[in-house]
Amino acid sequence: GTIRLHVESDPPGASAVRLDTGQRLGTTPLWVELPRRPGTLWIEVRLEGHESVRIPANLRDDVDAVVSLPRRRR
Repeated sequence: GTIRLHVESDPPGASAVRLDTGQRLGTTPLWVELPRRPGTLWIEVRLEGHESVRIPANLRDDVDAVVSLPRRRR
């Protein structure tokens, strides 16, 4: 089976990247399906000019995440 991964970011338009493989999953707002399995996948949400945020995704259940990306200080 699969799970649904949904990631929103504030501001939108950020890249979501799997930290285990380095694979880019897409741009927020993001909806992707991933294989259901035991364990946690870490995803980094990155946007130019903002701090990156890492979120855990439990691959047993659907994931809905809303991430606030703070502005990077100069």
